[in-house]
Amino acid sequence: AITQHHFNLLGLDTFRWPRSMAYDWLKDPSVMEYAWKASIAAQQDNEVVWSIGYRGLNDYPAPCPGCSDQEKAERINWVMSNMTNWVRSVQKDAKIITYLWDEGTTFFDEGYLKIPEGVVTVLADNGEGAVGGLKNLKEGDGLYYHVAMYNGNANQLTEMISPQIMYKNVAPFFQKKATSIFILNLSDIRPYVMMTTAAMELVWDPSNRMNVDPVKAQADYLLDWCSRYYDAKAAPQIANLWSAYFSIPYVLRGTGDNHFSTYIKTLGGKFTDAIKSGNISLSLVGEAKDYRVRESFSALVEVYKTALAILPTLQKNTQFYQTHVMTQISIHYFSVNALNALCDSVEQAYAKNTSESVNSISKALSYMDSLFEQERKAETPRFKGLYLHDRLVDFQRARSILRQNQFALLKRPIPPARPSSYYQFYDYQQAFEDNFPYIYASPEWKLNEYIRSSCKNDTLCRSVPGGFYFKKPTSIELSMIKSGNIRYTLDGTDPTITSPLYTSSFPVSKDTTVKARGFFNKIPSDIVSTSFFRPEA
Repeated sequence: AITQHHFNLLGLDTFRWPRSMAYDWLKDPSVMEYAWKASIAAQQDNEVVWSIGYRGLNDYPAPCPGCSDQEKAERINWVMSNMTNWVRSVQKDAKIITYLWDEGTTFFDEGYLKIPEGVVTVLADNGEGAVGGLKNLKEGDGLYYHVAMYNGNANQLTEMISPQIMYKNVAPFFQKKATSIFILNLSDIRPYVMMTTAAMELVWDPSNRMNVDPVKAQADYLLDWCSRYYDAKAAPQIANLWSAYFSIPYVLRGTGDNHFSTYIKTLGGKFTDAIKSGNISLSLVGEAKDYRVRESFSALVEVYKTALAILPTLQKNTQFYQTHVMTQISIHYFSVNALNALCDSVEQAYAKNTSESVNSISKALSYMDSLFEQERKAETPRFKGLYLHDRLVDFQRARSILRQNQFALLKRPIPPARPSSYYQFYDYQQAFEDNFPYIYASPEWKLNEYIRSSCKNDTLCRSVPGGFYFKKPTSIELSMIKSGNIRYTLDGTDPTITSPLYTSSFPVSKDTTVKARGFFNKIPSDIVSTSFFRPEA
């Protein structure tokens, strides 16, 4: 079956939503309805687990300025009700779910979120292993769980969620028979094969792990996993190594490789600016002190030393150990050391110890180079260059910012940093933007030809089922992405090539239905009808 992410609702890829068009149910519900229905039409002949709800662009909460939680939830309820009806109009017995992700859990716990009948409620963890909303967990619910997450703090290149944490958080679902669906966010999958396997084996057969204490269940699983891939002598050593890794204090708190890259890029960027301005402030030093890894450092060093010591003793699967264990621990070890060296450099520069500050930045750069060397060792011929393509954690950009620090301290021309391009991995879709939300030309669904009718002054209108509601006379704007002429009518008739040409906004003071269509070299688009309602005075 096709499954859909909690922000790719009904399968719509909002990361490629046209920038000139509002993705806001308050302002432009008709265009969102059009795109969602187009997405349904593209998938309706397949087996789909349909995801419904309402989130904003780029996986942020839906916009609703000044709204209370109840008002926000009511908007989501309205959208979910519509989505459910649209899906069931083409698939009567469709499997439909809604994720209680982020603010969804809050609204559900507050009693404001109303799940349509027959829709499966899917609780979610926070991306760091902890599941919310358990007080309302019931039979028939499901679970959405992460083994990795890109959020600037968690993990993208390394394992972070321990078996113990997962077992503890998943147990209530088996106890309440809330097992109708389990969706696992694998992110890039390759770095976290161990926890991906743990999760899938658990839901397939929970009997071995759910009937024992989570601490023992973790120890059993780690030994079982390591025994599958390593020799009898090494397996218990590597199992203990993983246990020590998951016990590092910052890992226990849900901190992963994202965190250290983010801090290097953030602090390093500010440091360059401070050096250029000649004003390294006490507040920047305070940030450096906050960013420094202290309490976990000794534990991390011991884990790294142990991992190195095991490597030459292995009798089989040395490359797998290098790729999975050694690389992951090295990413933590070298990135933490690079961050701490950057913090040293900031404090030394503040104290006017420029030469020491330069030496510390040089150390940070060396640590980053060692990190990249370890990544190269993990790239078997099949995956050559794999880590160079990482634009999420992006240690390459972190290193380029450290290099800027070095050049600034040496009073040399500062080289450009590696560009930040979080969305680069969506660039392949740009060729299809004219067909959005499809990735192929569709004669039926063309969002770039869709005519949007909206109030010129958003504060005078609000969206309601069937159109817009306004209390005072307002003006209507028409727009579309594609270049062409828009013709419209206000008398209920269908617009033709001789209908009024839209050139600027026009006033309305009473109930009005706007019908509009685009003309491209006299070839018409589909008609779009939008109603504007004004209550009687």
